[in-house]
Amino acid sequence: MKTLKITLFVGLCLVLGQTRAQETSKVYFIRPEMAIGSAQNVFADDVFVCRVKTGHYAVTTHLTGEIKFSSRHSGKKPNDDPKPMTLVLESGKNHYLLLVNLSDGLFSRPTVIEITESYAKQLLEKMTPARTQEISNNLDMKTASTSTSGD
Repeated sequence: MKTLKITLFVGLCLVLGQTRAQETSKVYFIRPEMAIGSAQNVFADDVFVCRVKTGHYAVTTHLTGEIKFSSRHSGKKPNDDPKPMTLVLESGKNHYLLLVNLSDGLFSRPTVIEITESYAKQLLEKMTPARTQEISNNLDMKTASTSTSGD
């Protein structure tokens, strides 16, 4: 009886572990060479995720669901951005976000824009290859790991 309980427990853990792994999505943050400025700090649901230098990119793994992305040039706290980009992350799907500055007339502000996979792959071919760096983030478990380049 004890062996049966242990077997059921291990089986349940394996099933839940596989389900958990399927509930993640990769997000590519791309800061192209043509971008003005040196780098941007990226935030997911007001939690610092990574810093991306011009001409580099970062790949993060997030849990699926609706997440608000924003960026700023410096600091580890998000801007009071009136228009953060909201994205619904789907399980197993890659999402590509461009980090640029958009002008609103007199000033320019860091902005996050979603782009297509084909355009993202064209940009990524010209960039520095990524190196892996594990980052643990306990806040809401939104970010599981991060791969960055050129830090």
